[in-house]
Formats: sequence, C-alpha cells, structure tokens
Amino acid sequence: MTFGKRYAEQMLKAINRAPVEPEPQKPFKGAAFEIPGKIEAEDFDIPGVGSGNDSYKENDSKNQGDSDYRDGTGVDLYKKATGITVGYNQEGEWLEYSVNVKEAGEYSFYASVASANETSGFQMLLDGKNITDVISVPKNEGEDNYDDYNKVRATVNLPAGEHILRFTVTGSWMDVDYFVFGEDELVCVDGCTDFVKPALSHAAGAESYRIFDMNGNYLGMVRASRMQELRASAKTLVKNGGMFIAKSRAGSTTIRVMK
Repeated sequence: MTFGKRYAEQMLKAINRAPVEPEPQKPFKGAAFEIPGKIEAEDFDIPGVGSGNDSYKENDSKNQGDSDYRDGTGVDLYKKATGITVGYNQEGEWLEYSVNVKEAGEYSFYASVASANETSGFQMLLDGKNITDVISVPKNEGEDNYDDYNKVRATVNLPAGEHILRFTVTGSWMDVDYFVFGEDELVCVDGCTDFVKPALSHAAGAESYRIFDMNGNYLGMVRASRMQELRASAKTLVKNGGMFIAKSRAGSTTIRVMK
C-alpha cells in the first residue's frame, strides 16, 4: 500500500470519527405555530441532529396508516374525511411542535380525538413541563370505531414567546386530528366543527362587535380592545347570563357572560 493511499484511508477514518454538529428540530412548515391558533397533528416538527433534538417518538418504524404525507418518519398517518390524522397511537409515543405564544395567560385547549377503547388518553407538555393533567379520550360506540371524533378540553396557562409543545400518549389506541388553543372558553361556533379565529385581536385600539344570542338574534353593538372588556360590555346588553356570539370584521368568537 502506498503512502498516499494509507494517508487517504486515515483521513477518511478521521472524518467518520468526527463528531456530528448538533442541529435543533425545525417547524415542519417553516415557522412556529402561533397561539392562539390551530395545530394539525400531522405537522409535527422536522427532527434535528444529535441527542435531545428528536421531534417525535415512535414505538416502531413502520407507518401503519395509508398516507405517505410524512414518508420516512414511521409516524402512523391515516386519510380521513377531515384530512390526515395521526393514528395507531401507543403509550409512550409523542409528537412535538414549535409554537409561538403571542401573549402570556390562560387559554382554552381543545383536541379532536377518536378511540374505540376505554383507556385511551394523552397529556400536553410545554418545554418538558406538564400543562395539563392526563386527558381521557371518550370511547366511541361501535366496534373499532375510529371515525367519530370528539373534542376534549382543558384550561392551560402559557408563557409568552417560542416554546416546544409536546403531545404524549398515556393510554394506547387513539387517533388525533388537531389541537386548538383559544383566548376564551369556546373558540369555535356552528357546533365547533372547525376552528374560527377569535374576533378579538391584540392590535391597539378598540374594535366594534355585534352581539348575538345562540339562536342568532341580534342584541346590539359594543366596542372593546380586550376579552375582559368585551365580556363586560356585552353584559350590558343581555338580561341573563350564558353563551353569546361576538362578531367583528376579523371574525367570530363565542363568549360567556355572567349575570
């Protein structure tokens, strides 16, 4: 063996032994999900490089589903009427998402989930700390019924800024479609079939809101710049407490008024 060949082989071995530069996980769609807002479960982060930079944990490497949306990850993705969902979830598996919380405070958290088992459940974490207790997933009627999705809810307190949100499976055999973080006790209307961006923005200055009861009857108009102010203003229009819809140019939100 010539000196040049030996030198080349030694250099190749040295390169192979060189430590790999760690890289953090990255948002799948290029930017962190904004909270308040909606997160599709299948849009978990792209894994990074090195220890501690994984963005998901799967108990096996095979995709048990019928969608190749995240081909190569091994996460079990299924095509459903509502789009792509993460299914075949087993205890100990988890998915992570980069999020950006616009304002610190209390949020309503919803998850759209389905299960044919009585012991399915999950927990949400932020930067490794629990932000919910274990949330049980309702059991659907019918054998192997994973097509009927239920919305489960929790109240969470979130700090402002960029964080890593983790969905952890605590009870096996459940499907998850999406997560929603809202600014009020309800963040959707029309039966909560889909997420509606809260009408209340954080822009400076007040906005005008038309207030309706849950039967669609118009009650009057108010102006507000924060959710607390919106509730207080709406209170002057209603005779009894309950749920009401506030509409502005930005969208709709459902508010609870106490009397």
